[in-house]
Amino acid sequence: MRIRVLVFFGLLVHILLNVLILYRLDYRVSWYTSIDIFAVFVAIYFTDFITGLIHWIGDVEVEWNWALLRRFHELSQTHHRHPLEILQHGFFDIKGNIAFLYAPPLITAVIIAPVTELSPLVFFCLTLSNLMLAAHSIHKWCHQKTVHPLVAWLQRTGIIVSRQYHLQHHVPPYASNFAALNGWSDSLLRILLRGAAQK
Repeated sequence: MRIRVLVFFGLLVHILLNVLILYRLDYRVSWYTSIDIFAVFVAIYFTDFITGLIHWIGDVEVEWNWALLRRFHELSQTHHRHPLEILQHGFFDIKGNIAFLYAPPLITAVIIAPVTELSPLVFFCLTLSNLMLAAHSIHKWCHQKTVHPLVAWLQRTGIIVSRQYHLQHHVPPYASNFAALNGWSDSLLRILLRGAAQK
């Protein structure tokens, strides 16, 4: 219960920081440039890459020295043994595991938002933070047989990872399709992680 309360306040702070960033940007439609839009797409790709890398860390057979990484590894192994267990997790449960990941980019965006020259970095941080927050829900939807029609459309169009794409990861040796946002970075991940020992 205590964790759920902490996650609730974490999400509330997340929303308030988003509002503060938009306020500090001195919102004007003409303010958005092609570089800002490019920064958003870079953030989308980078978020997909980070989710894949984190997923790989949970899967690889390595004895982690840090307790946090050991715990994450245990959770990942449990997910492979019981992939449908994720469907039992509520909204606050799945957000709690990643709460620490989306705070630093948001805080960075709050600090630099008034500096017009840094607007692409603000948009990058804002997009990264919000998509990291969404990643666990997207992962959960991959394990649901029935999803909201909007989610199904996003999956069909490749904007987010589809059920069919993600379930290929759950076929031993669990060595592909790591990315949990849209799968765009999986080709790069395959190159970088080639030869790494998988379970």
